[in-house]
Amino acid sequence: MDASAPNKRPSPKQAAWCRRDNANKHRLDQKRRAEGKPSDPKRVRLAAVRLKELQRIFRDSFGVTLPDGDVGSLELLVGYAIWARKNPQHQISTWASWCDASEIERIIWSATTHPVWHEPDELGREIGLTYAVRKRLAVRTIRGIDASSEGEMERLRCDNRNANKRLKRVKARKESTTMQTESAPQGHHLSRRQQAVLEIIDGETAAPQLVEQLRRHTAFRGVAAASLRVVVHRTLDQLLAVDLIAEHYATGQKGPVRHVARHQR
Repeated sequence: MDASAPNKRPSPKQAAWCRRDNANKHRLDQKRRAEGKPSDPKRVRLAAVRLKELQRIFRDSFGVTLPDGDVGSLELLVGYAIWARKNPQHQISTWASWCDASEIERIIWSATTHPVWHEPDELGREIGLTYAVRKRLAVRTIRGIDASSEGEMERLRCDNRNANKRLKRVKARKESTTMQTESAPQGHHLSRRQQAVLEIIDGETAAPQLVEQLRRHTAFRGVAAASLRVVVHRTLDQLLAVDLIAEHYATGQKGPVRHVARHQR
């Protein structure tokens, strides 16, 4: 190109053609990108989660592969793999190596041509999922057969919470009994207040600090604020009498301050 040649601006007709050509390219690019996107991305994401949950349920029920001839479970895996835009062949080779080629072709064609989407309770009935298994395997998108409504689900959740609370209370009671057995001298049973004081004493602790820490403790519930100091010191005297703690006094701003520490056993 001759560098000395003057720059020529396009004519109005040429500029219109350029704009039209760019608009066509932009439209074709948008169409091409839209073809690669799912029409319902929310359902695609949900299908991917449901596919993983089905795999956990079947692995818990059957092991690493499906039983011979269990085409229904295989159709569910293939169907949700296609919904999630994943390769259905991987599900077949992993879960159903016993399936022949003609059956594989039929399952994939059916799932692709006539995709089936299940409601949570419908899918739960189809695979026989119970609430206990649902909770143990952390399944969220499939409902249990023994809780077909939201009210029943809430009732089971409440029952489960109450059962967990009972287990925690039993565990805490066992730990408390173990601590009392290890800490208390032979033939001596620690009270709740004595045990609470022992739990708080960590190294050398000043008595005023103990009083502040025990102010809201359940073992000292009902004790008036004016009487709390006296009750705590009385409890320290009891622990000192059975040789569970040692004490000494240090000089403070208002006189001697009692310090206590647990005996190392």
